[in-house]
Amino acid sequence: MGDTGLRSWTSSRALATLVATALGAGFLLTAAPAQAADVTSVETVLVVRPVPPPAPTSAPATDPRGRPAPTGTPDGSVLDQPTPRAPLDFVDPPTTAMPLIGYDISWPQCDSELPPGQAFAIVGVNGGLANNTNPCLAEQLVWARGSLGGTTQPPVALYVNTANPAAELAAWWPSSNTYPVWSPTPVPNPYGPCTGGDTPACSYIYGYAKAWDNATIRGVPEPASHFWWLDVETENSWGPDPVANRAALEGMAHYYLDVLGVAGLGIYSTGYQWTRIVGGIGPVWSGTESFGPSNLNGLPSWLAGATSLAGAQANCSAPALTGGVVTMTQYVMNDLDHNHSCP
Repeated sequence: MGDTGLRSWTSSRALATLVATALGAGFLLTAAPAQAADVTSVETVLVVRPVPPPAPTSAPATDPRGRPAPTGTPDGSVLDQPTPRAPLDFVDPPTTAMPLIGYDISWPQCDSELPPGQAFAIVGVNGGLANNTNPCLAEQLVWARGSLGGTTQPPVALYVNTANPAAELAAWWPSSNTYPVWSPTPVPNPYGPCTGGDTPACSYIYGYAKAWDNATIRGVPEPASHFWWLDVETENSWGPDPVANRAALEGMAHYYLDVLGVAGLGIYSTGYQWTRIVGGIGPVWSGTESFGPSNLNGLPSWLAGATSLAGAQANCSAPALTGGVVTMTQYVMNDLDHNHSCP
């Protein structure tokens, strides 16, 4: 291999030793520019410059909750946490109180799913006529007992169909002042004796008898503990004499109030229907004035006829049927009777 090769090998070995020593000591090596081209020389002139040591890092910082700072943040800053803020006071959003609604149901709802969450309920005792029974009475009373309350109405009340058919049209018509027929005591009758004709006296006993049936043979548990409503509508059977018609209602009222002693009694109708059947809005009289004021006078009114909640609320200020107070109003929505309790 000759002299030039030996010198090249020696120079390369010295260069490697120098580079290793410089890097270990923390120096930066750069090549100096060549003074002249020399293709036969492999010697390289190296310039050694010192490199300043890196700045010391501080101990890892902690975030406001005492956790170590994330890695990769030499200055200890917290990159993944928001700036701490004062705690907030959480306030429930305002809500609009829903009106407390009641429903009245009877035999038309036998095959229907009854609405939940009612404030109060009025269940029909009859099956559409004054002398029959609602076939779903027991099941509907169970549903009614789930009423939530919260109004001036009782959670569960009852209503009954009323009527005053002529003697020849009625399935049963009285012929005396005694009912039930086995009773040893006649019913006190402000219209006199009933002898079987179409008279106010017999209408009074007819109404009394239907009230007795509703309380004793329809299957109403504890009938005296309930509030009862008399449903007075033109679609039921009524005669042309308003005195006889109201006598039938007075006979019912006498049984409920004086014999059974119910929790309360009221009248359901509209002003128009009440006028057609009984003869006028306001206090009524039994037969002639000598018999004294009617027991219908002053009874609470449940007014029908509205088609919206707003209309039902407005009807709370309408005239009462017998000079009393309107305590409940009805409106129909989605083929179901809704009821509003008046303040």
